[in-house]
Amino acid sequence: MSRKLDGRRYEEIGTAVADLIEDYGISYPVDLFALAETLGVRVITHRGGLPRGRAAARTEDGYTNVNNSANGPQFQIHLDQRKPTARRRFTLAHELGHIWLGHFTESAPASEEEREGEAHHFASNLLAPTPLICAWVPQLTVDGIARTFRLSEEAASLAHRRALRALNLQHPQGEYYGRIAASAVRAESEPDGGSSETRRSA
Repeated sequence: MSRKLDGRRYEEIGTAVADLIEDYGISYPVDLFALAETLGVRVITHRGGLPRGRAAARTEDGYTNVNNSANGPQFQIHLDQRKPTARRRFTLAHELGHIWLGHFTESAPASEEEREGEAHHFASNLLAPTPLICAWVPQLTVDGIARTFRLSEEAASLAHRRALRALNLQHPQGEYYGRIAASAVRAESEPDGGSSETRRSA
């Protein structure tokens, strides 16, 4: 599946990430389970794997259910607890991206490939924003990015390539770049990756 988006959409997603960081005072490494709770999103981790019948969703990691109510849509994200912690974190960020970008509304892109590409880009930028990588990982190593932002090696490699591209650009970064740098804070101690997660397991 292609993850490539046009330049305008990259800018829009960067702005959406900056909005989220500013609106909710996010600190890093981000506690995604606490963020989901703040957003009113219920997260359920399944110890025995995702419920049967999810083959139609074409996923092995997680998915989002939407229940419409008189008070608006209610979201439930389901995660496979058997997956490594870093992979669950990326999946949760990806699903939150679908929600924050409005992919469950009529205005969402019609193409599943486009929606997945947008959620993937959102997750990568939320977990490890480029301006924070450049500011907090002086040697700009994949390992340093993985440790600082609690990413898998694969996700850290993606973030590393994104940071290198940004540093080599000859034109100014988007307006969202400075907003993220000014708004995000570094937590004094890293959140326990399991403490929030264990609240809602099945």
